[in-house]
Amino acid sequence: MSDCRMGTAPPEPGASATDGIPVTDWRRMLAATGDARGGPRNRGLSDSAVVDSWLDEGDEGAFTSIVTHVGVASTDEVDRLDAALLSLAVTDLRAQARRRLIKFYAIFKIAEMQRYHEFRGFPCDPAQ
Repeated sequence: MSDCRMGTAPPEPGASATDGIPVTDWRRMLAATGDARGGPRNRGLSDSAVVDSWLDEGDEGAFTSIVTHVGVASTDEVDRLDAALLSLAVTDLRAQARRRLIKFYAIFKIAEMQRYHEFRGFPCDPAQ
């Protein structure tokens, strides 16, 4: 995975990508909530956070973020996010957000198809 993200300069040699940026110790935070295992509950939270970040962007920025994310994520992460995004698109109670999530899902599936050179289908149970 590249250290350079679109619109940002790579860190200088020898510098950490987080130098000068406050970093939250999520392990400590999760331990305080009683769930530091990194199990399915935490994955669901991170998937929702990823999708929420896309909702905070304009459509074009979100589309670019989705394509980039699908291109660099592990296959397991792509599969998990596929199910999470479909579930959120189906269940979100806000009509405008639901329409955007459906667009995001279409872009996600196109990016997935380009990455794997085939249509990989849909998750078995979008309500997972």
